[in-house]
Amino acid sequence: MGAAVVALVAVIAFGPIVRGRVAKEAARRGLVVSVGAVRPAWLGVVLEDVSVAPEGTEGVRAHAGSVRVEVSAGLSVRSVTISDVRGELAGDALAQIAAWRERHKPEGSASGAKTPVTIERAALVWSRAFGDPAASVEATGVAATRNGEGTHVSSESVVVTRDRATVTLAGADCALAGAKLKSAHVDSARVALALSALDVASARPGAGGAPEPPPPPPGTHNRGHAAAETEPFHPLVPMPNLHELRAMIQNVGRQIADRAPDGLRVDLDALTVEITRGAEKLELGPGKVTVERKGGELASEFSAGSGQTPLTLHASIPLVAGDTTVALAGGPVSLSMLGVREGAFGFADPARANVLGKARLALDDAATALTFDGDVSASDVSIHNPRLADDTVRDLDLRLSARGVLDDAGRVRLDDSEAQLGALHLRAHGDVEETGDHLAAALSLELPVAGCQSLLESIPAALLPHVSAARFRGTLGAKGYLAFDTRKIDDLVLKYDFADGCKADQVPEDLRKDHFDGTFTYAIVDKDGKPSDRDTGPGSDDWAPLDTISPMMQVAVLTTEDGGFFHHHGVNEWAIRSALIADIKAGRFVRGASTITMQLAKNLFLSREKTLSRKLEELILTDYLEHTFSKDEIMELYLNVIEFGPDVYGVRDAAEHYFGRRPAELDLAECLFLSSLLPSPREYHKIWEKGVVPQSWMNHIHQLMEIAHKNGRISDKELEDGKTQTIELHHDDQPPPAPRAAATGAHFGTGDDTWEAN
Repeated sequence: MGAAVVALVAVIAFGPIVRGRVAKEAARRGLVVSVGAVRPAWLGVVLEDVSVAPEGTEGVRAHAGSVRVEVSAGLSVRSVTISDVRGELAGDALAQIAAWRERHKPEGSASGAKTPVTIERAALVWSRAFGDPAASVEATGVAATRNGEGTHVSSESVVVTRDRATVTLAGADCALAGAKLKSAHVDSARVALALSALDVASARPGAGGAPEPPPPPPGTHNRGHAAAETEPFHPLVPMPNLHELRAMIQNVGRQIADRAPDGLRVDLDALTVEITRGAEKLELGPGKVTVERKGGELASEFSAGSGQTPLTLHASIPLVAGDTTVALAGGPVSLSMLGVREGAFGFADPARANVLGKARLALDDAATALTFDGDVSASDVSIHNPRLADDTVRDLDLRLSARGVLDDAGRVRLDDSEAQLGALHLRAHGDVEETGDHLAAALSLELPVAGCQSLLESIPAALLPHVSAARFRGTLGAKGYLAFDTRKIDDLVLKYDFADGCKADQVPEDLRKDHFDGTFTYAIVDKDGKPSDRDTGPGSDDWAPLDTISPMMQVAVLTTEDGGFFHHHGVNEWAIRSALIADIKAGRFVRGASTITMQLAKNLFLSREKTLSRKLEELILTDYLEHTFSKDEIMELYLNVIEFGPDVYGVRDAAEHYFGRRPAELDLAECLFLSSLLPSPREYHKIWEKGVVPQSWMNHIHQLMEIAHKNGRISDKELEDGKTQTIELHHDDQPPPAPRAAATGAHFGTGDDTWEAN
C-alpha cells in the first residue's frame, strides 16, 4: 500500500517537476518556452505542443509537436529528439538572433560536451526575409543532428524568393563544426528570373471629335527648328560604384573567413538558370558549380555544356586583400548543350548553334579600376524575333570583342572593341564617362573597307528580303567621330566620311529603274489599318509629273522634311547631329534623321513594321536610289507615293482631297499645310475632319514660311504674299472652288541650292 502511494505521488509531481526544470533552463538560456503537455517515457520524458521564442525578439518563433528527452540513470540528459517542427522568422530575424546570442553568451570559454540533438520533419518560413518586404525563404523536409563531431543539416527543398527572382535548392545538406561550415552539397538548384516586358503601344488616331493634335515642331530637319527642352539627366546604364562593390566583397570575405575553415568545399551538381519574359522562357543549364576556400581566397567555378570543351566561369574572391577576378573560357559548345530549347526567346535549331570565347574581369584591391578583356563568338545561330525580321534569321555568325578599363570616377576607357558579322566589321575606341549628373563620350568609329558584295552576303537573307538577290561591285568603308557632353549638348561633334563605291550590277525586277517608267504597284496601309496595294506611275490617273506640281510643294518638303536633299547622298549629317542632340536632351527617342530619299525607300519598297531588317534595307535602298535616280526623279517619286492621310497617297490625291484642286494650283500656304501633315498624317487628318485649320496651325505654317525665307527658298515678295493666304478645306459634299492659275514663283535648279524667281 505504501509503494502505491509513493508511485501515485511521483506521477502527480512529475509534470510540475519537469515544467520547473524546463522553465529554469529556459530562463538560464534567455528563452521563453511554453509546454502543452508532459508525459513520462522509458528512460526519459516527452514534451508535447512546445513553443519557443528568444527573449527580446519579435520575429523569431518555433513550435514543435514533440520533444523527447532521454536521461541517464543519474538523471543527466543523454539526448534530445525534436519532431514536427515549424520555425517562423520575420524581417531582420538574423540580426535579432545575433543580438540575443550576444546578450546571453555563456560565461567562460569551456563549452563542455554537446548534448546530442536530433531534429526531424522540420519546416522553416521566413517572411520579409533580409528585411525586404518582397523577399521570403521557405524550407521543407529539414533534418538536423548535433553530436560531439559537429552538426549536420539537410533539407529536401529550400525556396528563396526576392522581387522577380526565385532560387530553389533540392537535396541540400551541409556539415558544420561549431558555427563554421565544413562542407556542403546540393543535388540541384534552379534560379528563375522574370524580366519585365516592355509595352510599347503606338498611338492610334482617335475619333473625329477628339481634341485637335498640336502642330509638330517647325523645321524638323532644318536649322530653324525649335530648341528642344532638356530633361533632367538620368543615367542610361548606371555605372557600378567600384568602392561599394569592393566593400561588399570585403564584407562577404570577412563573413566567409569567420565561418568557413580552410579547405571548405561546396558542390552543386546541377544548376539551371530560367529566364522568363511574358510568355517567353529561356533555360540555361544544368551546369556544375564548385566553391572552395583555399587559404585567403574563395574560388568558385561554374561549368556548362558536356563534352571536352565546356564553357567555364571561374571567380576568385579575396577573403582579406587582393584583386577580385572573374574569367570565362571554353567552347565551342552548342546552345542545346547549354540547355537552350527550341523556341526559347526565339532561338531556332539550337543544336546547330555554337558559342565559344574567353573573357576576364579584374577589380583591383584599391577599387580604383575594373579592367575587362573579352572575345566571344557565336556561329550558325538562328533566331526568330519580330524586332529583327518577319522570317527566321538563320546562320548568324557573330563575334564581339572589347578591351578597356572602368575607373572609380565612372569613366570607361575603351582601348579597342569590334563587332563582326562575316565580312562586316565595326571597330570603336575612345572614352565614355557617366556619373549621376552627366554623360560624356568621345568615340572613334571605323568600318574597314570591304567589297560591297561580301558585305551584302555577310548579312542573313532574312534581314534583307528585298535586296539579298542583288549583286554589287565596288567597295565600301567609313570612319566617324562622335563627341558630346550632356552638360553642353549643343556642342555635340559628329563627323564621318563614307568611301562609298558600291554600284548595283543586278537587282530584282521591282527595283530596276525602268520598272518605274510606267504603272507600278507598291504596298500601302488602307484607312482601316490593313495592308493593301496601290497602282500609280507615269500615265496613271493619280500620277502628277514634277513639272505639273506647284514649285511651292518642293519648298514645303525641303523646309519640313529634308533641307539638304539636293546636297547629300541620302544621309544628312546635319540632320543626324540635330536628331542626336534632341534625343539626348529628351532622354529618349523623339526625332529621327530620315531624309526624303530614306522616306521614299521606305514607302516604295518596305513594310511599315519597325524591325532591324527594315532599317538595314532602308539604308541599302537609299544608297541604291541615290546612285540610280536623279534628284528630280527621286523628288517626283516621293511626291507621288507619300501618305498625306487615311487612303490619301500622293500629291494629286492630297490636293483634291484637302482643297479640291490640281497640284499645279497649290499656293505656298497650302503646300506647307500638306507637308506639315507628314510626321503623322493619320493623326493630323483630324483637322480636315473638323473642316477648319486652327489658328495655332496657321501660326505654325507662318513659322515655316519664315524658315523657308531665311534659308533662301522663297523671296521677300513670296513671304509677304504667303502670310496673306488662307486655307480653305474642301469636302466632297461642297461645290468645287473656282479654278486657279498654276502657281509660279520660286523654283529649284537641279543640284543647286539657290532659289530664283521666274
